[in-house]
This record gives sequence, structure tokens and C-alpha cells, in this order.
Amino acid sequence: MKKRKKKTFFLAILVLIIIIYSLQLIKQIKSPIKIYSNYKDEKINLNYSKKIENFMQSIKKNSSDYISNYLIAREYFNQNEIEKAEIYANKSTKIKPNYSNPYNLLLDIYLRKDKPTSAKKALEKAFDIDATNIKTKIDLSKLYMHKKDYLNAISLLKEIINENPENPYPYSYIGFSYLFIGEYNISELYFNESKKLLEKGKESGENFACPYEGLGITYYQTYNYKKSKEFLIKSIELRPGLVSDKYKLLANIYEKEGNVDAAINITEQWLKFDPENPNVKYFYLLKKSFKEYLEGKYDKSIELIEKAKKIQPINAITYEETGWAYFKIFKYENAAQSFIQSINIDPLRHTSLSGLGLSLYYMERYDESKKILKKSLELFNVSDLTYTSLGFISIYEKKFENANEFLKKAISINQYNDLAYTGMGIINENNFTQAIDFYEKALEINPNNQKAYSLLIEILNKNNFSYKALEKIKKDIKLFPNNIYFQLQHALILSYMNNYTEAIKIMEYLIEITKNKDPILYSELGFIYSQKGDSYLAIENFKKSAEFFNISNKTYNYYSCPYDGLGMEYYKLNKLNESIINLKTAISINPNIDIKKYETLADIYFKKNELDKAIEIYKKILEIDSAKEKVYIELGLIYFELDKFNESSTIFKIALEKFPNNSMAMTGLAKIYIMTNEEKKAEPLIKKAINLDSKNSWMYHELGITYFMKNNYKSAKNMFKKSIFYDIKDDKKFNNLGWTYYELYKQNNNTKNNSYSIKAFEAFNKSLILNPKNVNALAGVGTLYNHLNKTNMALDLFNKVIKIKPDHKLTLYKLGRIYYTLKNYNVAIDMLNNAIKIAKKESHIPSEKDKKSLQSSYQVLALANYELNHFEEAISYLKKSLKIKTNIDHGDYNVLTEKETLKLLKLLNEKKK
Repeated sequence: MKKRKKKTFFLAILVLIIIIYSLQLIKQIKSPIKIYSNYKDEKINLNYSKKIENFMQSIKKNSSDYISNYLIAREYFNQNEIEKAEIYANKSTKIKPNYSNPYNLLLDIYLRKDKPTSAKKALEKAFDIDATNIKTKIDLSKLYMHKKDYLNAISLLKEIINENPENPYPYSYIGFSYLFIGEYNISELYFNESKKLLEKGKESGENFACPYEGLGITYYQTYNYKKSKEFLIKSIELRPGLVSDKYKLLANIYEKEGNVDAAINITEQWLKFDPENPNVKYFYLLKKSFKEYLEGKYDKSIELIEKAKKIQPINAITYEETGWAYFKIFKYENAAQSFIQSINIDPLRHTSLSGLGLSLYYMERYDESKKILKKSLELFNVSDLTYTSLGFISIYEKKFENANEFLKKAISINQYNDLAYTGMGIINENNFTQAIDFYEKALEINPNNQKAYSLLIEILNKNNFSYKALEKIKKDIKLFPNNIYFQLQHALILSYMNNYTEAIKIMEYLIEITKNKDPILYSELGFIYSQKGDSYLAIENFKKSAEFFNISNKTYNYYSCPYDGLGMEYYKLNKLNESIINLKTAISINPNIDIKKYETLADIYFKKNELDKAIEIYKKILEIDSAKEKVYIELGLIYFELDKFNESSTIFKIALEKFPNNSMAMTGLAKIYIMTNEEKKAEPLIKKAINLDSKNSWMYHELGITYFMKNNYKSAKNMFKKSIFYDIKDDKKFNNLGWTYYELYKQNNNTKNNSYSIKAFEAFNKSLILNPKNVNALAGVGTLYNHLNKTNMALDLFNKVIKIKPDHKLTLYKLGRIYYTLKNYNVAIDMLNNAIKIAKKESHIPSEKDKKSLQSSYQVLALANYELNHFEEAISYLKKSLKIKTNIDHGDYNVLTEKETLKLLKLLNEKKK
């Protein structure tokens, strides 16, 4: 993650010292000037300790050597040994009070110690000694800069430049002044002019570093990291000892390039020069933390951040840096807390507001995230990070035009924003080539962008370019052999290519090196076993993942993964209750991620005939994503199942408003018109749906079901046949065709009877070839045998159905009728009572056939109890049957007419007396 901030840099300028000695001093053998001349010739090759040693030797020989005391002070200052620098600078002033250079150095020392009053006194003393000294005037500008009075600093420096146009140093300082107020184009011009003058004057060594450092910082602030890196490295080569944020910026650039080891190495160099500085120690620990995370040492990574927090200086910048450290390792809740601490200190810190907004986004707190990000834009409307965050929220909201606008704005501000390119890849995923280009651009900028990496691998796999994904990952593993994320991606690619053995080996190795405690790895291994088709091993690994997530800090993006996996695997195994428990847990953790789990949960409720619960889930899906076409269809069909035609009609009409060419919504609306006897309204919808999608097997099947429900069996038959024509592998469609032929067989009493019964047998058998456990088809064949008086064969099939599905209502009813005929009254009573219990649990409004089935069940129960001399029970059942009003006349259901029922009731009442 890139950090965007404006920093204040305290720089010390090393000036050319024009030393004028008296003739007597020049003539002295081994005089201070002689030593200093030697130093100037050799200074590039001598280390700081050697230089100080030479100056100390001079002081021993001449205690009044004020120049050597000053030079020692300067060397200590360059090594950040501020206290020693102050001691020797003061010694120099005591030896020669009218020598201005040590006062100039004292100003830098006091500014470094944040003592502006003392710095001002030192500057006043330098002015008293020599008001015309250009170094002293430059020091006054530095005092202005320390007070953040950049306009006065710029005005003074311009005066100095007018008087001394060939002096390179005021150009550097005016460059820094413009840098601090965000005028990067102007600062670049002044730094380049300073560099040109220094080169012209053949300057070298320490003094030459200043414009390089300025250019490095300027290019960093304008996101030109390639140029920034070049100038920062040169600056450090020329002046390695002076403490500066150039080390920090260079480390950040190395990290952005994916070279975490180089980032740590440069930070270690900084630490050597400034070992007691808490800022440096803190920054070093954060860099080490990220390296540990990439190598899978998650506990160590967290431990280092916590250690860094204990020594971090209490200010807005460090709290923000801690926030980004947590963010990079996906600890979004911790990141948000750190960003809030930063904002509490500095409410106007827009970069912390952006970080908080982005953290809230990944925590799925989208409304809060938008509110924070908009506040950030009010403060600073050119923040590429804020526009990027708003882009990702728009992607979540499916507002892709808004997302495109926000992300393009982010890239226009910062062409090196890898997250923005990642987002552009997401919104262009339907354009394979464009999406690839965006993801590759993101990874070119930041090889550690895991989001872009995983999306790139995913899109390559989906488009049958797994071999390209494999080539890329192998290349990256060679570059970064210890990067656990690349190893994980390698395993996932292999699993996608069905090389499960190698994929599992890699995952087991990663689990081993992370000391068996990484919940994410167990989840990913679970998904690999799931792809392999081994649900039991998948469940075992998902359970381990859940266990480790529960004992570790919860990471928002991944914490729900094991429960998602468990829910899906139990669903595959038809363990619906276990599936519901785990899917609900996943949803409670991440309510707005992965709609698939909602769809699965709704499907389970549908299978369990808990239609009201299914409706609630589908409504929730539409709250999350109102563009889910399929969900409108599912919801409309459930209302249809419940005979709630008004609600169903409303849903299908909304779907057609949003998606005018959705043939399934047209079909759904046509079904309602058929059921409400408005077939003229249905006809144009059916015609249009067929024109739009003439090969849609589902559409013909649904229309077939509707015609069947309306007892229009010929139309139903035609629709089922068309449906099968476009999909010959669906056992349910053959089953429904079989029942349609059966009804036609029952309906006709002419020579077509045998023809329809044969076709019914053929359709049921084709269904059973596709799915031997299709209980409806088995019941269909049993019904045919029963109708043909092949009772034993019918019983065998009906009992087979009950073994597979004990609550199959139709079969229980058929068995009850058969056992009554066979005079096995107690078994008949049990079967029919079970059938009635199931009927009462059904969510939909009973159809006429349902009513007739229930009425006949009560009648058979009455007859069975009559045979057993249970007269009271028989009377009760007959009274219940009389309460049901239906005019349907169907041979499978007819038992007693109303007249016969009343006659039997009268007889039973007499017997009871």
C-alpha cells in the first residue's frame, strides 16, 4: 500500500569555508591550514573517524585551533552525534568569538534539537560578526523554514540569488521551500539549477548531495519512483552520514518494487548512522515486520509491529505509519485504530482519513467508509488514494461508471497507483486483454500487490491460460524464493490444472514452515480438496482453519473462509442442517462478501420447503446486489409456488423494468397469466421470450409445469418435449413428461390409452437412467403398475421410494391406499397419517389435487378404522373429509362421494350408540 504524505525535512548545508590566515600561520609547519588542505584533498576517501582523529591531533599540538574544533563539530553533526557537535562548536566560539562558521553550525544543531530560540540567538551572533556572509543569510531562511514561514524564506532566498546568481546553495533551499508547500514543478526547477551550478563549479562530495536529495524527494512526492530512486541513491553516496528521510523514502521505493530485502538493508544503513533515534528504530521494525509476514511468520510480524508501537514517537505521522503497517498484513481493525489515533492528533491529516476509509472498506463497513473518504476529499481533493478507495466502493455497489471515473482520476494524479490499476482490471474483466493489461501494470508497479496477483491468476485460469499463470509464478518464485504468497499461488494454479498431488504437497510444506498455525493455508488446502472432490478431507482442513482463526486475531477478509467452505461441503453431502449452521456463521462474520453463500442458503431452505426463509435470504441478496437478475427470477418463482401471484407478478415486473430482455422474467409473468386464466396476456410474453431465447430449456420446462398445474396436459406435453430437446440430460424433465403422459392416459378412455401408458413408462425409465434415485420417477412407475393391478411390483417400487425419501407424500398416500385394499389396516393408517402430517407442513396453498388427496386420505382412514371397529376415530375422519370442498374428479383420488360419506357417517353414529 502506498503512503502519501508531506514530510518536513531538516537539512544541514555544508558550506565552502573561505579561511583566511595570517602570513605567520601560513608559514607554520604542519599548521591547521596545512592539515585542512590535506583533508580537502583526501576527504572523499577518509572515513569520519579518521577525519576527527586528524583534527584532534591538530588540537593537541595547538589548543587555540578554533578551525579544527569547528570541523570536528561539523563531522559529529554529520554523524548525528548532536551533543558532541554542540560541545566542539561552542569551544570554537570561545577560542575565536568573531568566527561566524561555528554559529552557523550551532543554528543547524539547535534546529535539529527543535530549539528555535537558541537557533535564533546563534544566527543573531553570526549576523553581528558578518552581516554580509551569504551563509548567514541562508541560515536566516532556514529559521523561517523551521517556523513553516516558507513565503518569507522564499523571498529572502530570491534576494540572495539576485545578489549571488552563481551560488548553488540558495537554489537548493528555495527548492526545499517550494517542496514543503507542494509546488513540486517549481522545486524541481530550482534543484536542477543548483545541481547545474555545482557541476559547473566542479563541486564534489558532501556539498554536492543537497540538490540530489531534493530531487529525490520531489520525484517521490510526484510518484516518479524510478527517478526518485536514482537521485536518492546518488545523494546517499555523496553524503551517507547525514541523517535524513532520504533513507526512509528509498526503503519505501524498494518495498514498492517488491525488493523487501533491499528496503531492510537501506534502513539498516540509516540505523547505523543514527542508532539511538526512536524514529529510525521504529521504521526499521515496521520494515522487518512486513518481511516476516511475506515469509509466513505471522506471529513474528505482529510481534514486531507491537514492539515498534512501544517505541514510536507519539505523533500523527507515526500513528499513520503503524496503521499502514497493519493494513499491509490485512489487520484492518488494528489499522483503523491506528489511523483514528493519528486523526485525533491531527484532524486535518487527509492521508490518515484515506487510510481509515480504506480500512473500513475492507471491514465491509461501506457507509462509514464513504463518509470518511468524502471528508478526506474536502480537505485535500487531489488525493489519489481517496479516489481509489471511492472507486473500490463503487465497484462493490456495482456502479461501474462511477468506479471508472474515480479510478481514472486517481491514475491522473498518480500514474504509479497500483491499487487504481487493480480496480480498473476488475471493472474491465469482461475484456480479457484489457483486464490483463491493468493487472500486469499494477504488478509492474508493486509486485507485492496480492489482490492484483490473485485476480491476474484467476482470469488467466478462467480463460484457459493456466500455463501462462504457471510460467509467471515460477519466474516470480525464482526472484522471491521466500515469499509464501507466491508459493500459495503456485499451489492454487496447479489445483486449477487438476494437478492436486503437487498442489497438496506445496500446501503441506507451507503449513509446516508456518508451524501449522496459519488458518488461511488450511482454508486454501480445504478448497483444493473440495476441487478434487474429497469433501471429507476438505471438511477436516476447514475445521482446522476455523479452530486457528478462533484462537488468533480475526482477519476480516479471510475469517469467514472456513465456514464458507464447511457450508458448501456439507451442502454437497446433503447434510443440510450442518450446512445452514456454517453458512450462517460465515454470513455473521462477513455479511456482504460472496453472495454464493446466500444463494446456497436460500436453495437449502427451498429444498427443506421453508419457503418464507428462502424469501428472506433472496431479499437480502438483492439488498447487497440489486443487479442480480437470477435472484429476481428465483424470488418470483417462490411466490408463485406459494400461490402469491400478486407478489410474484410484482417481482417479475421489476425484473423486466431492470432487464427488459430477460426471457425468464417474461416466462414467470406468463406462468401467472396462465394460472389466473389470462392466457391472452401470456401469449405475447411467451412468443417474445422464445424469440429472444429459443433454445432455453428452462423456459419450456417452466411453462410445461404451469400447463400441467392447469390440467392442460397436451400443452404441458409439448412444452416438456421442447425442453428435453434442448437438454436431454435432466432427469426431472423426463419425470415430468412421464407424469404428463400418465395424466393423458387417465384422461382418455379410447384407443390412445396404451400409447400414453407406454410413453409414460419410457419417460420415467429415461429419468431413472439419468438418476436412479429420482423418487418421483420411481413413484411414477409404481403408480402405473398399481393402475395396471400389478400390486406387488407397485409395492416394491413404493417401498424403495420410502427408503430413499421417507417423507415422500404421494408415495405414503399410495401405500396407504394399497395396504387398505390388502386389509392391512394398521399399516394403512400409519402411512396415511404420515402423509397428512407432511401435507400440513407444506408452505404453499393447497392445489385442488392436494385438497382431493387430503380428503380421500381422511376417507380411507375412516374406512380402515371402521374395519377395526374404531368408530369414534372413523366418525372424526369422515367429519374432517366433509369440511374439504373440492370438485375435482380423478380416479387416483376418488374414494367416497359426499352422499356415500354421509350415509357411512349415519351408519357409524348408529353403531356407536
